[in-house]
Amino acid sequence: MTPEEKYEHIIMQAMDIIMNSGDVRNLAAQAFDKICEGDYEAAKELLKEADKVQTAAHVTQTENDSGRYPWR
Repeated sequence: MTPEEKYEHIIMQAMDIIMNSGDVRNLAAQAFDKICEGDYEAAKELLKEADKVQTAAHVTQTENDSGRYPWR
């Protein structure tokens, strides 16, 4: 892997984490709105989705930290 490819890969991984984090924040905010409306089932579903997205971000970070990528 060339230095340019390594750099591009790092940037893409960082952007994935950032995007997932923003998605989790938005889903949590939507869930809060649903709670305020008294729609607890919808809030629960939104929080389940937020958990899935957060897990994806965590997996990306963990893979980077574990040395599975060639720039280490």
